[in-house]
This record gives sequence, C-alpha cells and structure tokens, in this order.
Amino acid sequence: MLIGLFAHLSTFIFVTRAEEQILKDFGKRLRSIRLRKNFTQEKLAFTIGMEISQISRIERGIINTSLLNIIKIAETLEVLPGELFGERT
Repeated sequence: MLIGLFAHLSTFIFVTRAEEQILKDFGKRLRSIRLRKNFTQEKLAFTIGMEISQISRIERGIINTSLLNIIKIAETLEVLPGELFGERT
C-alpha cells in the first residue's frame, strides 16, 4: 500500500509504509549519532556541503538521501555507514 509522496526536483516518488519506516528509523539513528558526536545540524551540513534543511529532512524521514550522501555523513561522523542503518560493529 502506498502512503507517502516525496518530491525531489519535480519528481514524485510514492513509498510504502515499510519504506517510510525505514526512512524514519534511519533519520532517528542519524540524529542520535550526530548528537553523540557533538555535531549540530548546521556543522554537519557545512562539513559535507549540504543545506541544513536537507539534514533536518533526512532526520525526520522526509527524504530518501543518496548513497553518496550517506557515505559523506558516515565519514564525517567517523562511523561506518552500516551504523546509520542500525548495524553494530
């Protein structure tokens, strides 16, 4: 069942409830790690060349960020990308 509608560059993408939950869980983990590493949204955004609002939307599970952005975020926060998905090392 499709429930969400995401817009990016005038392209609309429908997501299922399960996909929406994945985005929200990812965002919660990102926020938790970011705070643990003493990064503000502003500092993280500046360091990786993103808008603050984009970090906020990722953390709220509103947008599905790219793999390259996930790698940049992980490198900046000094964690493995898998940790952002809930994997423990």
